[in-house]
Amino acid sequence: MQRLWELYKDKDFVVIAVSADYNEKVAEKYLSDYGLTFPALHDPIGTLSDLYEVEAFPMSFLIDDKGQLKASVVGRMEWDSNEAFALVEQLIEKIK
Repeated sequence: MQRLWELYKDKDFVVIAVSADYNEKVAEKYLSDYGLTFPALHDPIGTLSDLYEVEAFPMSFLIDDKGQLKASVVGRMEWDSNEAFALVEQLIEKIK
């Protein structure tokens, strides 16, 4: 996800991590330990999890500029792949 963030942050694409952990320090340490620089939100009561019907962790969502869900991935995904880059490019083009 860091690579996605670095490649697309200037092209109307934002990566945002959401931590559902009750302790905000856990997420902060994870981001720091892995050198992740994209924004992160803390959601300990599950507001976003409920809104986007999170089924498992990790779960990734591609959401357009109007907050509409465009795609989701349950489980791990290699976001530094040609498949991921193509999906993001496709979504960016649709929004324009």
